[in-house]
Amino acid sequence: MINQQALENAVNLMELEFYRVKRYKVPITVAIVESRCKDLFNKVIEDSIRVSDLYQYLDQNRFLIIFDHTDEKGARLALDKIINHMENKCEESIFMGYSEVKRTDDESSVTIQRAVKALSNAKQRLVSCIEKL
Repeated sequence: MINQQALENAVNLMELEFYRVKRYKVPITVAIVESRCKDLFNKVIEDSIRVSDLYQYLDQNRFLIIFDHTDEKGARLALDKIINHMENKCEESIFMGYSEVKRTDDESSVTIQRAVKALSNAKQRLVSCIEKL
């Protein structure tokens, strides 16, 4: 599981984005990726996300991605692109969990916890997988 300090860092990074969702009603989707191919992931992610999207190393082999102005459907397209690039070059399984900020979320940590749960669900499949909550 993701350590507490890493989750706090993710929440801090997410706060401004969370404010934008609430104030301007723009969609934002959060993803947590787990891959043992860390160097490859860094290369693929730099080539696969937009400048406005954010990503951050969390701990061990986990990364947070915040897809700015992106709903769940758009995030799924981006995650599919990332996993397809990585599967061709990484022999290890890649797991992804993601969730869009919902109007009922009262804190950014609620969205992040859903993404963590989705990641946990993906890991239960034992093969590269993307899960949404």
